[in-house]
Amino acid sequence: MMVRMFLLVALLMGLGGVAYAQETAAPDTTQADAVVYMKGLSCEKCAESVSIELKRVEGVAEVKVFLETPQRALLTLKEGAEVTEEALRKAVERAGFQVERVAFRPQKSS
Repeated sequence: MMVRMFLLVALLMGLGGVAYAQETAAPDTTQADAVVYMKGLSCEKCAESVSIELKRVEGVAEVKVFLETPQRALLTLKEGAEVTEEALRKAVERAGFQVERVAFRPQKSS
């Protein structure tokens, strides 16, 4: 009975991992207004901490954090917002992680 329960739990955990991998596979970084590349994240709680801190930055509308290498957060910025690299770096550092680099999508010329 215990063996069956263990196998069922292992199967369910495996399926959850597959669903997560499919959901996060090859995110389209070209659609993000900014991408923050980080290191040191090891779990969903880490990703949640980073997401919370980045959302606190004025001008950030949406954040999606990806744990697979390269670890990164895709940001959607509010229309007309002027978010600085320094503000994003400080937010990630407040969450306890290191920023490797920040890339902003080029602004469209009017």
